[in-house]
Amino acid sequence: MDLFLPPGSGDLPLHRRRLEAACRSAMGEPNILGMLIGGSFASGEADVYSDLDMQLVVQDEAVEATSRELRRMAEAAGPVVASFYAEHVGDPHMLIVLYEDLIHADFEPVAVSNVGPRNAGRAAHVLWERDRVVSSALPGTHEDDDATDLRWIEDRVWTWSWYIQTKVLRGELYETLDGLQYMRDNVLFKLLAMHRGERPSGARRVESRLGEWAQQFADTLPELSGDSMMNALRATMTLYQALADPLLNRYRVEPARAARAAALGALEAGFDWNPPKSGPTPQL
Repeated sequence: MDLFLPPGSGDLPLHRRRLEAACRSAMGEPNILGMLIGGSFASGEADVYSDLDMQLVVQDEAVEATSRELRRMAEAAGPVVASFYAEHVGDPHMLIVLYEDLIHADFEPVAVSNVGPRNAGRAAHVLWERDRVVSSALPGTHEDDDATDLRWIEDRVWTWSWYIQTKVLRGELYETLDGLQYMRDNVLFKLLAMHRGERPSGARRVESRLGEWAQQFADTLPELSGDSMMNALRATMTLYQALADPLLNRYRVEPARAARAAALGALEAGFDWNPPKSGPTPQL
């Protein structure tokens, strides 16, 4: 079988050596129908810090059995100093490997029926295949339901804003840091991807995609002080509105007006916020 290494891999000899060895090992496994690589090697952005994001395409019923053999296949590509399965990112069948030369490689078994959806909207380079079974599945189709995603975010983000503010008010600065990072990763970067017509990929190489919002994203990064945290939260919610409101309008998603008013009012008050005076007890 022919092996087609991605363009640019010749400039990264350590990566190329591991990738080629991994492919040769997998070619000897009858259950593996082909391999492809994603990430920066497929998009032409690879550098010395890049991972080898390898997908091993198998018949649907062979994913689990192949997963059990990944350590053996990984070791055939070089001396392994660490390996573990990726259940922490929701993929218990994928093996993450670190080689002694610090090349980081992911070995992910992918069911042939899932090759298209798994790679839709993402760069993918076929390394080798049997009977064009991998190529015939690419490019896949992936239908994002942006309206549903926007509704889900808008229904939650104002409660999250108030939750983070309570951490600032309590002086729980590290909890605040976690909350602000969650908002960037799961809200702001996702909305940015929607504006760009891309599939969300968190903070991966996002610096080149910020465009006109670069300074506003920078303003969401606080120092470790209460005042800085409060300002970063205000910047986060201002940026949220700048990104979300045009999308909400485009997809005809109604803003959560009552939640917005309550959360923004508290945020405007900042450290001067006080619980509202109790009103009359409702009649049951």
